[in-house]
Amino acid sequence: HVFVGTENGLSVIDIQTRKVLFSKKILGKLKKFQVMDFFEYRSKIYFSTFSDGVWNIDIRKGEINRQFTQLEGAFSVYQKDSNNLLVCHGDTRNKSICEYRISNYLFGNHSSSSYGSTIFWNYIKDKKGRVFSTGNGVNFSTGGLFQLKNKNAINVSSLFGINSTETWSLFYDKSSDILYVGTIDKGLFIVDLNSKFEYYSPSYFSQNLIEIVGFEQMKNQDIVLHKKGV
Repeated sequence: HVFVGTENGLSVIDIQTRKVLFSKKILGKLKKFQVMDFFEYRSKIYFSTFSDGVWNIDIRKGEINRQFTQLEGAFSVYQKDSNNLLVCHGDTRNKSICEYRISNYLFGNHSSSSYGSTIFWNYIKDKKGRVFSTGNGVNFSTGGLFQLKNKNAINVSSLFGINSTETWSLFYDKSSDILYVGTIDKGLFIVDLNSKFEYYSPSYFSQNLIEIVGFEQMKNQDIVLHKKGV
C-alpha cells in the first residue's frame, strides 16, 4: 500500500490495483489536517499530524483512529529502528528534535532527550549507518545539512560545500554512496559520501568555541592552528 498524507487528510492506495482504498478528509483544529510523517510499530501504521495528534490506520475497516493528542506539534518524524523515533517539534534552541521509544510516544509521554536548534524536515541513513537530515528554520536562519550522532545535531554543510541554510529534500543512492541535497534558495548539491571525512568538536580541543585558521603536518603529526593557540 501507498499512504499519502496531505494538508487536509489521508488517502490509502492499493499499488496492485492502483485504486484508492479509502480517503479521509478531516477539518483539524487549525482548519486543516496536516499529515507530516508515517511510522510502523508492531505491524500497525501510524502517522503524526502538525497539530491534531497521532493516529493509527485500520486498512481492513477503512478507518483512522486517534491514538493520542500530542502536547506539541510535529514537523517531521524519523523512525530510527523498530522501537525508536526522532520527532522534530520546532526550532527552539537545543530542543528542536526529541528521541522517543515508540511505546512511550504512543501514550503521549515526554521525551527525556532533545537537541538541535532548527526544524528538521527529511532524513536518510547511509550504508555506514550515519543519519543525515536537512534543516530549515522557520523562525531563525539555523538550517543546513546535519549529521545526527550521539544525541547531537552536527552541521556538516561547510564540510560538504553546501552554502545554504534552507535545505529541504534528501535522496540517497546506496549503490554509488551519493547524497542529493535539495535546497529552497541555492539549488541542488551532490555529495560523494565516499570521500573520507571526520568531525572534531571544540571539546576535542578543550575549547567551548574554536576558530581554526590553518593546518600543517610535521613528522606524521597533524598541527591545527586556531586563534587561541595550537
